[in-house]
Amino acid sequence: MIEDEDHINELKANIENYRNKYLYLDDKGLRWDLMKTESRGFTIAYGKRKAKKKRNEEIKLEEQLIRPVCTM
Repeated sequence: MIEDEDHINELKANIENYRNKYLYLDDKGLRWDLMKTESRGFTIAYGKRKAKKKRNEEIKLEEQLIRPVCTM
């Protein structure tokens, strides 16, 4: 996922949101841990969405191969 430009761009945008979300915290260590947790959750969800999309594309291609060709 490190080479995935979409993931990188979305994560960068989210990091700014996470930073603002936890700005009220005085404890910088806690703020950092919460931001890491949010980033990890985003990355896991992103990876699952990407894998599901890939599986669906593979299924669609397999169905196209299996479908009998109509001859007239």
